[in-house]
Amino acid sequence: MKSNVRWFCFVAACLALSSQSAFGAESKAAESIPAPEAWEYVRMTPEQRSELRVRVRALPKEQQDKHNDAVSAEVKKLPTWLYESLSNEMVAMEHCKTGAYTGPLPLPPKLTAWEYVKRVPHQRYHYRLRARALSPADRAAYEQDLAKELATLPQWLQASLAEEAKRYDDYLGLDPCARVTANVSAGTPVPAGAVEISKSVRWELTSAKGRPYRILISQPATPPPPEGYPVLYVLDANSNFGTVTETLRMQGRRPERTGISAALVVGIGYPTDEPFDIARRTFDYLVHSAGARSPKHGEGGMLNPDSGGGAPDFLSFINDELKPAVARRYAIDQQRQTLLGHSFGGFFTLYTLFQQPQSFQNYIALSPSVWWNDRSLFQEQKKFIAARKPTDAPINLFVAAGSLEETAAIKMVTDSRGIATGMKGVAGVTTQFFLVEGEDHGSIVPTTISRALRSRQGDGFQKTAAKN
Repeated sequence: MKSNVRWFCFVAACLALSSQSAFGAESKAAESIPAPEAWEYVRMTPEQRSELRVRVRALPKEQQDKHNDAVSAEVKKLPTWLYESLSNEMVAMEHCKTGAYTGPLPLPPKLTAWEYVKRVPHQRYHYRLRARALSPADRAAYEQDLAKELATLPQWLQASLAEEAKRYDDYLGLDPCARVTANVSAGTPVPAGAVEISKSVRWELTSAKGRPYRILISQPATPPPPEGYPVLYVLDANSNFGTVTETLRMQGRRPERTGISAALVVGIGYPTDEPFDIARRTFDYLVHSAGARSPKHGEGGMLNPDSGGGAPDFLSFINDELKPAVARRYAIDQQRQTLLGHSFGGFFTLYTLFQQPQSFQNYIALSPSVWWNDRSLFQEQKKFIAARKPTDAPINLFVAAGSLEETAAIKMVTDSRGIATGMKGVAGVTTQFFLVEGEDHGSIVPTTISRALRSRQGDGFQKTAAKN
């Protein structure tokens, strides 16, 4: 860690940008610039950190040194994995993007096999990046020494490390200069005149299948706890992200009274200014429907059986692409992740629970479209219950429906209650059903969010009662 800090100090003192800062910093700057605290520095975007370094570079040498020493002192407080991520970003931003940084790249450390195992996957990925910067002879020697060390590990652990390396390298690539242009490296700038939720960023992310998504992320105002932030994934983000974020932000300020703790909100939406992309969400959230007997199917209906079918790919995108991207950028609690969906999104939430229950610990399904595909979710539920073991990780399920949603064609209340009732007594599953009086399909989301958020693992009514 000490060598890393010394390298950080050296890099910070040598950085220079050829372009003028967006802050308008020039050589005439005469006042020192306060060094941000560790977590303030982390919460800045890569562009903001780069602009800060430009401003510092314009100061007199003595003030530059003072600022860089102060930043280095703060960086010492960060976890090693986070420090190394910031170090790699610095090199990429200055060397790859601007060509201004010409200093030495950080060398990969020489570790014993078990020291290597104890590092987090993100650190091991950065070591491979650093090895790429070595001369061919030094790189070969480094990789040979590392291979000898890893050969002393159990075969299953060697295979696990190799599989992890392939996943990271295939997804991120081993070219640090390519990473700096990746669309998940920073939030998209907001156009002049636009208004967005404060302390939120937007990513434009394209899946491995070539489907574009708009990812909206809201970070709590407080630093992450030691175990990381809980994460709440919200479907239909174009419509629901603001409602969920502001509800969580307001009530998360007093969790001892509200029973709702702060969390990182990750909204999954589409590149449109409309509240919904009907065609995209229908395809992503639903399975293919072989028949046309469900409501709204077939001739004269709103949807045909081929409207859905993308649910398996969409679930893979969330688990294999989006979640790792979020984990690289934020400190998160892998054991407190929630999926929230409404209507077709509620169908997808239940589909995920029954198909890959380990994906999340909490499932919130508001007015789920259980009617789709001839109510096939009930069959999937039976398979889930049959496969459930007492030793499986605990799960929380919250299902809600509005009293005005029940119709002759679509038994929204009956089906939603049926799903919840079917989960009663299942090992390790805590289930709540909430009937929202006087609400219909469109109004249920804003009227139910508070109640739904209290159902998450680690929160809840019992905790609130104990504190009040």
